[in-house]
Amino acid sequence: ATASAIVYTMVEMAKANDLNTYKDEELIKFVNGTRSFDTWDQFLEECDGIGLQDYINEYTRQYQEQKES
Repeated sequence: ATASAIVYTMVEMAKANDLNTYKDEELIKFVNGTRSFDTWDQFLEECDGIGLQDYINEYTRQYQEQKES
């Protein structure tokens, strides 16, 4: 069986790009010490606010559809 690609709309891709940019910028801050690991939970909440859970939900939905077909 051939695996199908996960497909996102332009809006979903824009959100994913925003999320990836934010994640990359903030992880650098954690690594270089300019952001405390005490704010990790806040960071995760910020990612959720940008759309992390929506991204996960859509990926999971499409994955499940492909698995069932």
